Amino acid sequence: MNKSTRCPPEWQPKVLLKVLRGSKAYGLELDASDTDTSAVYIQPTRSLLSLRNPNEPTKDSTEDSMGWELGHFLQLASNCNPSVLEVFLAPVLEGSEEAEALRNLFPHVLRKSRVYTLSLGLTNQNRKKALEEKLEYKRRKAGANMLRLLYNGIELLREGIFTVRIADTAFGSTVMAAKVGDLSQAEVFQLVVELEYELSLAYSNSKLQEDCNYAALDNFLLELRRKYW
Repeated sequence: MNKSTRCPPEWQPKVLLKVLRGSKAYGLELDASDTDTSAVYIQPTRSLLSLRNPNEPTKDSTEDSMGWELGHFLQLASNCNPSVLEVFLAPVLEGSEEAEALRNLFPHVLRKSRVYTLSLGLTNQNRKKALEEKLEYKRRKAGANMLRLLYNGIELLREGIFTVRIADTAFGSTVMAAKVGDLSQAEVFQLVVELEYELSLAYSNSKLQEDCNYAALDNFLLELRRKYW
């Protein structure tokens, strides 16, 4: 039985926010770069309570895109998943009347320790890729990702916000140099060590909240659950 048979038309999800992500959002695109997007949608509440629950990520077949149902999105956001945090700040491609209120939740999802540990954790994942990938362009990409993640983590711990379009920062040219191979792997790794030290200092002095504001997230979610019954 296909999805259209199982789910009534009125149960179709509503897109609340769609943003540009990936290299084009970072200002680090090359000629072959894909267009990456992310969307937050809401499923009608009555459909979530049904046995025919259609709640699942959406996938656009024409471009690299990922979608999250609002409840799942806020759950991931409260864990400071960097890919999810970007959605709050990235260039808007499509927005509902609730889009601005959704993006305004950004300060409420932040957790100081999670920002720190995830910045280090994802850097380590990319370090492994940079060392083990057989294709040079993938090693360079992993190196650029390390630099970008650490720089954004430092920004977030210091200022409570980060620059998605890293090309517009003073560090952007360095990240691009790593991506196109103008920096050697040894030079990239040395920069990573220096940024990890800066990240630790930023964490020690950060004034970010220790836990996210669940009340603000719950209030927003419940309000929309009622609205989109």
